[in-house]
Amino acid sequence: MMVSVRDLAWQSPAEVTVEATVEQALDTLLSAGVHQLYVTDHEGMLAGVVTDYDLFKAQMTRTLERQTVERIMSRCLACVEADEQVAAVAPMFREARYAQLPVVDRGRLVGAIGRGDVMRLMRSLEQIGLDLASGAEASSPDANNAMRGPRYIQTRKLMAEHSTDSGL
Repeated sequence: MMVSVRDLAWQSPAEVTVEATVEQALDTLLSAGVHQLYVTDHEGMLAGVVTDYDLFKAQMTRTLERQTVERIMSRCLACVEADEQVAAVAPMFREARYAQLPVVDRGRLVGAIGRGDVMRLMRSLEQIGLDLASGAEASSPDANNAMRGPRYIQTRKLMAEHSTDSGL
């Protein structure tokens, strides 16, 4: 079954701009309940990531209000294109042990995808006898019910509406 990263990704990941202070980033991270924030420039282009550990170190050195996120963020950042197939990016979660990756569309941050999202998709496909990399389409009437996640159900509805609108 061919599933794009865009189909599985969640929109609106926690983010701050490069101009944000470390203190603002810490507040955002804590209120969002996440372990990392994506950092974007003024045009929404992905610039880096700042982790809870980065912010913790800044907090311990008491430099929260004096630094911008740009000074402490990691710039070498793996990301995936929204139109890539999930089967092509799944090995990144295994080989590099990423828990989450930013999703970009021509460099602009559009979402994020997590290892758990890929695991749920793979498990759902296994339950209906399909393999993520096989490219085979589900023919079972239980296929839609096996895809239980709300994002995936929403995506399936959008795909159905699109195929109806385009005459497919």
